[in-house]
Amino acid sequence: MKREKTRLHHFVPAAAVLACLLLGAGCFDSGGPGDCPAQVLPALSLKVLDAETLLPAACGARVWAMDGDFVAELEPYCDGALPDSLQYPFVAGPEERAGTYTVLIAKDGYEPWSRAGIVVKDGVCNVETVNIEVLLVRAVGPR
Repeated sequence: MKREKTRLHHFVPAAAVLACLLLGAGCFDSGGPGDCPAQVLPALSLKVLDAETLLPAACGARVWAMDGDFVAELEPYCDGALPDSLQYPFVAGPEERAGTYTVLIAKDGYEPWSRAGIVVKDGVCNVETVNIEVLLVRAVGPR
């Protein structure tokens, strides 16, 4: 009987690890700051789209995140060989900084976009990233 208990003792953790790897849900919750994974998260993740077509519109946009005296210009990732419609739509940052942000976006051919009062909180290990979908409206007339 003792031998079976020992086998079961070794089998259960292996089964639990396998279940965590397959299901992934809640298995690696942090017990505290010393247990945090080595990762850096952005305070804001902005998905920038054309309001009419819903295609990516981040490339070519200027994006600022401001919190009091703090100002960060966030850089969209752009591949010059691709048209806007095939570009990566996300702009993210600043890294690991909680605060209350105002975000401004300017892009040629579009109306300026802004949102104030975006609260980013500190989590146990990292900031709690705020995800925002931005719909840029095309400007009417010459700009």
